[in-house]
Amino acid sequence: MAKKALFRVLFVALVCIAHNRLLLSETALNQADPYPHFSADYAREYLQRASVQKMKGGNLERKDRLNFGTSVFYQNASSSYNDAGDTTESMWNMRGGWNMIGLLYGNPPTGKSLGDKLTAASTQTFNALGSGAAEFNEDEYNDATQKFGFFSVSGKYRKIGIRFDIEGRITDHFGVSVKTGVSDIMCSNVEFSNLSTKGTLYADDDVANANTLLMNQYKDIAAEIGLDIEEYNVNGLEDIRLEVFWKKPFERNKGSKVWPHLIFLPFASIQGSLGTASNHEYTKAFSISTGNRGHASIGTTCGVIIDFAETVEIGAAIGGAHFFKKDITKMFIPTNRYQSSIFPFSTSARIAPGKNLFFEAHLGAFHFLDKLSINAQYVFQHHTKDNITLLTEDSAFIPEKLEDESTWTSQSITANLAYDLSPSLNVGFLWQTPVRGKKTFKSSTLMLSIKGIF
Repeated sequence: MAKKALFRVLFVALVCIAHNRLLLSETALNQADPYPHFSADYAREYLQRASVQKMKGGNLERKDRLNFGTSVFYQNASSSYNDAGDTTESMWNMRGGWNMIGLLYGNPPTGKSLGDKLTAASTQTFNALGSGAAEFNEDEYNDATQKFGFFSVSGKYRKIGIRFDIEGRITDHFGVSVKTGVSDIMCSNVEFSNLSTKGTLYADDDVANANTLLMNQYKDIAAEIGLDIEEYNVNGLEDIRLEVFWKKPFERNKGSKVWPHLIFLPFASIQGSLGTASNHEYTKAFSISTGNRGHASIGTTCGVIIDFAETVEIGAAIGGAHFFKKDITKMFIPTNRYQSSIFPFSTSARIAPGKNLFFEAHLGAFHFLDKLSINAQYVFQHHTKDNITLLTEDSAFIPEKLEDESTWTSQSITANLAYDLSPSLNVGFLWQTPVRGKKTFKSSTLMLSIKGIF
């Protein structure tokens, strides 16, 4: 009894510490893979299935003290959600079109100047506006429809890998888990589509000049400002995630002829990640991290499952994650409010990411057809605003614009099947697909897993 009491006190203390400033686990600081799964089995089992079945009068012939799972997965996307929540086939336009004329706007930072190609373009005048009074670098003539001087950038994203998870119960209701993986990411088939049209403000000559000076030279201009726009590939370790969890079943209405036999399973956990995944490379336009962009994190989750002993189980959970700040040596930051997706200058900065907050709902049926179990899960998550601080102050930079664009939301549905080959071995299949979002990829995931339970 003393041992159990000690674990309860320690767990409550950890939750209280985390609650003040640190708020999850499977959620990720990653707009391509915002809610990664590590098994095709339901993630909130927490080694309590045998106890629950015993309450129902069954026997799984196992103790549920330890499990080890291995999963292979494939994830891909060729479109994304923009800031309005609409689907765009221009996957890399999540934050807006690539404004090439916008590279001419704003004041250069201290000790820096535009390169030769941008300098030449900045003195070009608008023929449609008459008398050469206005030049391309005057932001009041920016095209609000994001056509004149803008690129639409499409491409394909693919991630494959293998993930591992191990869970162990220390006492009847407390346990720990470790999760990690190895993955390979490819961003390919990148295409820049010139959207320039004369519209209502601009003449054919203006479009021709923009094409000659900017649009047709986008590769040279990218090289001039130090931005790598080549296809991107990275492989390596994902984040190592650690978790301490508590889950305890409570039985109600057993033997009642009027009320349904219910088993309540409240659960809570504290999680953290070590930031072992690849860093986000800010000088590479199509960089995607294998995890949380190199940021360590800590968080909490709590929820409840209600098991209707004769039919299905339903559940819900809430949680959040705090990501620790990180210094970036070279990061592109806008120097004008009209710049979009591509910026002319970079500097060193400190990023303190916003928090990830989430809600999940669950519906499942254990052994609903012989040894086959099914689960469905809906997840809504929101990433709050980042804080970006310049390591060297310069009034030319406007990090606030990036901060305002850093929020995103994701909504997804996951369905999985698990089949018990024996009391201590099961295989599973998982499918995850987005249903709504803002500034996230429309990534779908397929996963196969095998798990040993002892």
